[in-house]
Amino acid sequence: MDIKSLAEQYNDYIIDRRRYYHTCPELSGEEKNTRAHLKEDLEALGITDIHEMETCYGLTATIHGGKPGKTVALRADIDALPVKEETGLPFASHNEGKMHACGHDNHMAMLLGAAKLLQEHREELRGDVRLIFQPAEEHVIGSKAMIAEGALDGVDAIFGQHVCPSENDSVGRMQLYKGYFTSAVDLFHIAVHGKSGHGAAPHTARDAIACAGYLITVLQTVVSRRIDPMDSAVLTVGTMSGGDAVNITAGEARMVAVLRSFSDVGRDTAIQEVRRICKGIGIAFDCDIEVNLEEGYALQYNDPTMIDLVNKAVTAAGGKAEFIDKPFSGSEDFSFFGKLTGTPSAFMMVDAGRGENAVSLHNGKIVFDGVVESAKTALANGIPVALGNDVGCPYITQYDFWRELCYFHKYCGVSNRFALYTATLRNAQLAGIGDVTGSIAPGKSADFIVTRENPLEDLRALQHLELVVCRGRAVKKPSPKRKKEVDALLDPYLV
Repeated sequence: MDIKSLAEQYNDYIIDRRRYYHTCPELSGEEKNTRAHLKEDLEALGITDIHEMETCYGLTATIHGGKPGKTVALRADIDALPVKEETGLPFASHNEGKMHACGHDNHMAMLLGAAKLLQEHREELRGDVRLIFQPAEEHVIGSKAMIAEGALDGVDAIFGQHVCPSENDSVGRMQLYKGYFTSAVDLFHIAVHGKSGHGAAPHTARDAIACAGYLITVLQTVVSRRIDPMDSAVLTVGTMSGGDAVNITAGEARMVAVLRSFSDVGRDTAIQEVRRICKGIGIAFDCDIEVNLEEGYALQYNDPTMIDLVNKAVTAAGGKAEFIDKPFSGSEDFSFFGKLTGTPSAFMMVDAGRGENAVSLHNGKIVFDGVVESAKTALANGIPVALGNDVGCPYITQYDFWRELCYFHKYCGVSNRFALYTATLRNAQLAGIGDVTGSIAPGKSADFIVTRENPLEDLRALQHLELVVCRGRAVKKPSPKRKKEVDALLDPYLV
């Protein structure tokens, strides 16, 4: 099975699905319509073994291979964030105040692309593939709910991935790491109970704010003095409140601290120290300090054998895989699939580009130029899984892009060519691609002519254009006459 060629054949499908799901994001615990559409997509692929979770909006589907073997699970998260989208994309969110700002729309589309490939070639598979569409990742409850309902029953290994901003020249690279890869997250809800009193008579009160302030300072020693310097952890007091009036000694103060740790030993040590320090500071200030621990994400442990299989599969498919020298500081509730069930697991980051224009995940302006440049795979017991790409970055398919850029006409039919949704003379000049005449707007016709000695020299400059390029539907190809003229103009440079 030529994974790379097959993945490229399904590329248009993957892009179409990604853009669709980007338009209709739903928050954690609200993914009802998302699940319904995913089920429709899976049924359209001919997949029949589909199960909807009862306690959450999760969904599993199993592709049964034509040969005996083990069962591999592939997981994609499906929830969005309460973020206002500011990308200006033509397929931007239609749900005000909600956005797939963490790339979960990409993950859904990538898994659907894998499903399409595997379903059509299921007779070649040795074993089964369990597709897991998981809700509520951002609220740390989705994977636990699916595990409780048996989503991983009978699964021998599970794989997941996450897109991330990167340099443009690394688009498509899969980052590999063995061992603990993502951090554990725990929250400490701390309440300081003192005794309020008149501000002019502090000796009659027990100042909760003074106690809380000192506590914040001493908590900084947890990492610097109690965690092994060869280990790593971060403890941050993120919120603090207390007091009701300027002339009243506060009797109550509250704070929330977040702990990120990268080993079970470091996590256990930090939790123990926070409790011990709170107890001691409470005694020193004659206050009662209440500590409630809220366990968040678990550590994601990447099984070395599974990572080796991923590396072998990606390389064999012609993709880019690279071992990185340090773990990812973020957290993922994918971690519970392995931690709670003992199932070997591997989680990878995939470079999605944007270079100097990149913003962080969870930002309303984030745009993924290319989710995966070439086929990426996860492999277990001979089961290849192809992931797709979203070619919003013009230099990936430069030849077809330039042909479409130079001449473009009214679009009304259905095709999977590039469409230029909006371009202005000013933007083109700012990008430095030469003299340009005409403009392009949705539903309009235009001649867009680049007159530069060698337009390909500035192809990369198009990334800085305020120009939305998409590979969508509702595009009519240029006429044969126009196409011939375009070819004559560009062929000298397209060698």
